[in-house]
Amino acid sequence: MIELEYESQVWEEEAKRCLGCGTCTNVCPTCFCYSSVDIPSIDGRTVSRIEFTTSCQYPYYSLVAGGHYFKPKRSDRFKHRYYHKFVGYPYQVGKFGCVGCGRCSAECPAKISIVQTLKKLKGEGNEEGVRKVTDETITTRPV
Repeated sequence: MIELEYESQVWEEEAKRCLGCGTCTNVCPTCFCYSSVDIPSIDGRTVSRIEFTTSCQYPYYSLVAGGHYFKPKRSDRFKHRYYHKFVGYPYQVGKFGCVGCGRCSAECPAKISIVQTLKKLKGEGNEEGVRKVTDETITTRPV
């Protein structure tokens, strides 16, 4: 279970490869992170709130007023994405937040595979005698 691997070194290793570009989340059909900005009018009497999509992989994603970052390291943001898909979603709605489409892996400029990262967390694929499994050999079912 992914929640048992919270302290795994795999997060640091994979995050070193990650560019933090947000491509994975921008092509994901289940990602919905957004941010908002309040823009005061020139006369200071009204404020307009603008909401826009963003990515949990961007460095400023967890920045709040006062300059505090809740997820200051790239590995924190990287781990957050996986936990959101495979722990948060199931806890809230009873289904994974990953439909298995493979868009994130296909479009990642660093060639990070969500499937391979999960396999590394399980300890598969690195030891001798363990069958190497590629993304193409894994079948997933949409939820």
